[in-house]
Amino acid sequence: MSTKVAVVTGSNKGIGLAIVRALCGQFQGDVYITARDEGRGREAAASLASDGLTAMFHQLDINDLSSVRAAAAFFKDKYGGVDVLVNNAGIAFKGSDNTPFAVQADVTLKTNFFATRDVLTHFLPIVKAGGRVVNVSSFVGAQALSRCSPALQQRLRSEDVTEDELAALMQQFVDKSKTAEHEQAGWPETAYGVSKTGLTVRSTDPSDGRVRKPGSCLQMSQRVWIEMLHLNEKFLFVCFLDAVDDPGSSSVQGETERGVTTETQQLIINRQTKNIR
Repeated sequence: MSTKVAVVTGSNKGIGLAIVRALCGQFQGDVYITARDEGRGREAAASLASDGLTAMFHQLDINDLSSVRAAAAFFKDKYGGVDVLVNNAGIAFKGSDNTPFAVQADVTLKTNFFATRDVLTHFLPIVKAGGRVVNVSSFVGAQALSRCSPALQQRLRSEDVTEDELAALMQQFVDKSKTAEHEQAGWPETAYGVSKTGLTVRSTDPSDGRVRKPGSCLQMSQRVWIEMLHLNEKFLFVCFLDAVDDPGSSSVQGETERGVTTETQQLIINRQTKNIR
């Protein structure tokens, strides 16, 4: 029997590294940190080793198609494919950033949507039977969708929107932002939000015949965030609420009464983002 393997993109720091840390303690197989910079990736692996955890490293820049292809070939040759793929790599400009919006739109969509799409294109064929693919999206995507024009919302929510059409819509947003016409075309003023809308829609595409279980994990799930669940019913089949105590369970009961299927899982991340349990 071949060794199982889990791969997390953009995982030399932050949420990605926390996911790797959790997998190291729970996943029965090899766990890989991937990052653009080899030095930073290996430093991250060393930091886990100092805590008694074993993670391997493989270079992967999702914005470099040759890097994506090389990584997919590596995991296919060494492991016969992948058992778990977590698409975590992404970029978000800070609200105070003065970079022109057109540049933000181009850079953000290139990474968060188009590059992640490339990863899916090359890795989905090597996902083993019974494997899992997790695309890390955001409630900001649901917010952005709710601020799109009715026509755009209809297409993005449509069950028959194709991957090519979706890519064309994402490119339209980028192109319109270059002439400051994106809002006139029905798009909101949020590059990150639009990128996550696109990723979420891509995650619900049934064309490859794989089973989908879309869902949401809301950290420290307060009422204001739970309201985000009701913005787009298409995206919600199972919703995971995380909390450190009983309010998580009471939130589940309340959402069940409102017709939203939810589950709760206790999740505690300490201030150093070292422990997930």
